[in-house]
Amino acid sequence: AVVQRLAQERSPLAAAILERLAARPGTPLAARLEEVTGGKAQELIQTLVAAAAQRAADPSVPLPARLAALESLRMARWEEHRERLVGLLDPQNPLELQTAALGAMAALDHPGVAEAVLARMPQMGPAVKGQATDLLLSRPAWALALLEAIEQGRLPASELDPARLKLLAGHREAAIRQRAARLLQSSQVGRRSDVVEAYRPVLAMQGDPRRGREVFTKTCASCHRLQGVGHEIGPNLAAMKARGAEAILLNVLDPNREVNPQYLTYAVLTTDGRQLTGILAAETATSITLKRADNASDTVLRIDIEQLRSTGMSLMPEGLEKQIDQAAMADLIAYLMTAE
Repeated sequence: AVVQRLAQERSPLAAAILERLAARPGTPLAARLEEVTGGKAQELIQTLVAAAAQRAADPSVPLPARLAALESLRMARWEEHRERLVGLLDPQNPLELQTAALGAMAALDHPGVAEAVLARMPQMGPAVKGQATDLLLSRPAWALALLEAIEQGRLPASELDPARLKLLAGHREAAIRQRAARLLQSSQVGRRSDVVEAYRPVLAMQGDPRRGREVFTKTCASCHRLQGVGHEIGPNLAAMKARGAEAILLNVLDPNREVNPQYLTYAVLTTDGRQLTGILAAETATSITLKRADNASDTVLRIDIEQLRSTGMSLMPEGLEKQIDQAAMADLIAYLMTAE
């Protein structure tokens, strides 16, 4: 009755309530809300969304307000708001705005989302690109679009680390399994034992801890926190120095050789077809929370989980030798061995 009265008065509060209920067209909840609001529910939601889209795209609006506005765009119609959402992915926009735009786009089940994100990926920085990859892997149709872009050479194969390819190679959809298996087979990442042996001379090199800190910030800080830098997702690397330089080398280059169960990656398939991955950071009676690089997280209600399984692999990706050459590895080890 309250929502009905507010709707009749065209109150902004009614639009906010309806948006928070997330009643998507075609759902029983949406039908019921249309009934109690006299057919005005979706009209009110779209009015709210249109106003939010203007605020999100307006550089004169304070950043916190733009980020709040993007929350409302999770209820947007892709065809109506595509240009504004894609425009927010421009690298000149604040990082928080780019990632919030991707979060809004992830909620829109439309094939055009994958096309737009794939077109923008070459211009993205590492943090935004990581979230864009998570978005593309969250729905089967989008994952196929990503695999096809790699097959056609529109994106380099390095956009997908071997751990993600292995996960896709076990996907429940045959088309995704087959394409991922082919890419995995043709991957240039060497066997882990061979890579470790190739890097073993690093243990005799004199690294520079100052340069090592820069390597850590660029490559490791998305999942590890050390001396005030990074995110506390993976284990505390300061404790690694007690195990010695060789243990550090093994853990960086062969992260799946020994994995603490606390840092195993889980895959969740939701009832609406999304696939989410991350470490199991929290569980309640009604929900679970998955956390991944750059402190990104997803909370899923248990009633929305179709399947939950451990991948048996670390959240830390294989193939870091592509980003860290031997000199940089020596610097990184020197930094980790001296960090408090």
